[in-house]
Amino acid sequence: MHILLVEEAAGAESVCQELRRGGVAHVPRWVGAKPVLITALRDSKPELILANEEVRNLGGTETPELPRELCPDVPVILIVGKPAAGRSGSATRRGAADCLLRDPLSGLVPAVARAAQAAEERRQRRRAELLLEVACQQLRLQNEALRQIEERFRQLAESIREVFWMTEVRSGRMLYISPAYEDIWGRTRASLYASPRDWLEAVLPEDRARVRQATLRRQTTGGYDEQYRIARPDGAVRWIHERAFPVRDETGTIYRFTGVAEDVTRLKHLQEQVLDISERERQRIGRDLHDGLSQLLVSIGFNVNALRQDLEKQSRVEAKSAERIGQKTSEAIKMSRHLAHGLCPVDFQNENLATALRRLAQGTTEDYNVPCVAECKGAASVSDPAAATHVYRIAQEAVHNAVKHGKPARIVIGLTAKNGRARLSITDDGSGLPSNPGPGAGMGLEIMRYRASVLCGTLEVRALQATEGHGTTVSCTFPGQAIWRTPGAWQPAMTNGARGSAPVQ
Repeated sequence: MHILLVEEAAGAESVCQELRRGGVAHVPRWVGAKPVLITALRDSKPELILANEEVRNLGGTETPELPRELCPDVPVILIVGKPAAGRSGSATRRGAADCLLRDPLSGLVPAVARAAQAAEERRQRRRAELLLEVACQQLRLQNEALRQIEERFRQLAESIREVFWMTEVRSGRMLYISPAYEDIWGRTRASLYASPRDWLEAVLPEDRARVRQATLRRQTTGGYDEQYRIARPDGAVRWIHERAFPVRDETGTIYRFTGVAEDVTRLKHLQEQVLDISERERQRIGRDLHDGLSQLLVSIGFNVNALRQDLEKQSRVEAKSAERIGQKTSEAIKMSRHLAHGLCPVDFQNENLATALRRLAQGTTEDYNVPCVAECKGAASVSDPAAATHVYRIAQEAVHNAVKHGKPARIVIGLTAKNGRARLSITDDGSGLPSNPGPGAGMGLEIMRYRASVLCGTLEVRALQATEGHGTTVSCTFPGQAIWRTPGAWQPAMTNGARGSAPVQ
């Protein structure tokens, strides 16, 4: 222990002897005048000050106050020669840790131990206070940074047109919903905070079960990516594209879900218009091929046949060339009609979907030499030709993919209905495709998925299991009223194709 002795020379020696006798290991430094004391207090780092306030060169009344002023954490023990009433209390009030009589010095060692312990406790307390102050300052800075981050987040979330939301996993409580929710859903955010499932009540009944199931199963895996329709309080129907992701803590446990919902109604309308324009153009080209080019080729075929007959009557060698031209013309007529039928295969104003699918199966068998059958239960008339065209095109594309990529020995086209839902399936026994291939699997598959979404349905590609043999099943499930019109059965709840139960704005 580094001890500063403020004492006469003789007194300092007696103090050191008492400390050694008590087993206190120490390094003493003796000062006997005020200037030297000030220098020692400033330059050295004493752990204890033993001071005689009667040292003549110090002006005794300053002895406790001066170290207290320059070294506030260093305890001071006063050593006095004569007892006096109230002296100990006065010394303590002036900053001394203790006050002892010189004769005897038997209480010095215990007093030093008490003072050292008190000084250590005081240093620990000051250190704790300092650490607490630093921690508080850091917390203030973190709170300020967090406040700025939250402010920027709110500015961003409240300025975008998409709905941004966060929910708590354990309680299901809605933590945040951006103001765009009120613009798109037409409902208040307060209602959603009060009832976190309020948004689902706005989803059309045809989509609600699918969306609820996807919410329960896919949000935890990060694979939630759904499109559905909602009905606003004013009766308008909106298309929504929603994606959601799990948020995990440091242990990997999911404790929050966050997601973005976007109004894609305008995009859906544009996509439908593109498909409608494409379909009309295909039909126009098909009619032109059938009524224009095919008829012209038929006329040419008649002329070539007449020319061949004339050349044969004249025994001209050119008759063989005319015969070959006639054969090529017949092949061109057949190809032209085949292309025309592919581009404009069905007139759903005068034909039902089941008949059209059977003709597709028959044409596949004839054109590709692959046995293909259509198993359609029911032959009700078509309620929406545009929706029926989408169903037919899905079947046409799936059959084409099966023939092109699977090399099957047999293809089955199925169309069934149950509980207001229709299901189209195309099953082959070819080499097979992976189940539910992701984006980038092919333009044809993406178009089939989009056509299914226009029907308010879902498209699934499933590879058959080993017990079922090789092959693939492509299935599309959608509301049955989109294509069927059976008296007394499912009556269409809409007059706007398969777009919803209210006019789309």
